[in-house]
Amino acid sequence: MREIKFRGQRIDNEEWVYGFYNYVFERGYNSQSYDDVPNRCHYIDTDTNYYEIKGHTVGQYTGLKDENGVEIYEGDLLESNLSWDGQVEFAKGSFKVNGMPLANLNYMEIRNYKE
Repeated sequence: MREIKFRGQRIDNEEWVYGFYNYVFERGYNSQSYDDVPNRCHYIDTDTNYYEIKGHTVGQYTGLKDENGVEIYEGDLLESNLSWDGQVEFAKGSFKVNGMPLANLNYMEIRNYKE
């Protein structure tokens, strides 16, 4: 079973933090749609603290690592030795790069994270 964890970039110092992801709606706001909610706050809960993060930087751990042992997260840009590269996304129940399941691809390294 894969480890479930997330990462996000802190709003106060732009440091990356890893842990459990949570978001909080504006107090007293009632909506039927997540997209309609103004002023929602995003958090990563680590073992020792709770950090507010930039919502657009949230990425879930895929359970896989690159050839250097670096964890691969949703949103990472991967490079391959087979002349392909692309961004990790979650679609139709699995992590993919360029529409192909990530688990089936041979990837070399993580180049960077999208901003």
